[in-house]
Amino acid sequence: METPTFLPSIDLYTEEHYFTVVTWKTAYYTIVLPIFCGLLITSPELADHPQLKSITVDIGEYFQVQDEYHDFYGDIKQTAKNDTDIQERKC
Repeated sequence: METPTFLPSIDLYTEEHYFTVVTWKTAYYTIVLPIFCGLLITSPELADHPQLKSITVDIGEYFQVQDEYHDFYGDIKQTAKNDTDIQERKC
């Protein structure tokens, strides 16, 4: 498969780059921000917990890694997913 010219070289896709994308693409809007918004509304004092951001980012990263795994290795009959994020270099 030939790389379209508008996409960056595959050499730019490192583990560091992957986790940067995952953190900002998924972790924040899927896990971190919803939890922080809920805490700010219900228990603002908990939003300042020193480890909360780290834990929620880790959960968001884990969620996305699992999603990529299921995209690549999952059986479409079981996952009901037919995503091509890896092939389209969205991750």
